[in-house]
Amino acid sequence: DIGTHSEEFFNFTQLVRPGKYMDVEQFLMTEMPSTWGETTSGSDHIACIGDKDVQTLVALTYDDFPTKRLHAFALQSGDVYRWSEVNERIGSIAAALVFSALLWSIVLNISLALAPVREDSTGRALVAWLMIGGPMMIMNYIFLLVGLILFFVTHGRQLMAVSPFSGATSDNTVVVSLFSILLPIFVVGLVLGALSKIWADYNSPKLVAAGASEGEEGGPEEEVKVKTDGDAAGEEPS
Repeated sequence: DIGTHSEEFFNFTQLVRPGKYMDVEQFLMTEMPSTWGETTSGSDHIACIGDKDVQTLVALTYDDFPTKRLHAFALQSGDVYRWSEVNERIGSIAAALVFSALLWSIVLNISLALAPVREDSTGRALVAWLMIGGPMMIMNYIFLLVGLILFFVTHGRQLMAVSPFSGATSDNTVVVSLFSILLPIFVVGLVLGALSKIWADYNSPKLVAAGASEGEEGGPEEEVKVKTDGDAAGEEPS
């Protein structure tokens, strides 16, 4: 006992399961640096924290690890890679994009409501509004899509940060949720939406002048027949 402080010795040989032990000091000083080295990117970090030996080491030392010294080291080392900092940045970008999409939707709705598109029977006002509002709508959808994808990435990384089984957590939250469910459903929606548009164009009514003579002026107006592409395809040539 030195004054108000006491020194405790840590047992570096920890029992993992009956008959198997782990030398924590050897793993920290030799095996872990030789396998993973200094982590400088998120992909290396995910692979590192997914290693079962690294997870076992964390489980054995978490309660006794001097967290305050780790925080002090990170504060004094400005160039050190921190998982939490990157996660916070991705989450902040996701939130900013989603709320930007919401604000742009409000602005576009108000702008369209105040524009004289209903009063203009010629449609010129709507066409003029779409010259600016159309690209804004496209950008708005891009903001929303990117924000949602980044939200799923942040969600998975945050769960991995607090889970003692980060490898399985990564598979469940990123691989299964994002790449196996969300993105395939989005791609299917894009394909179905494109097919719906093509099918609507195919069946939309088109004006076909029956027996209109070219070059005649002032003659009687010819009857205008409305046909669809489906009707035209089903007719047999005479």
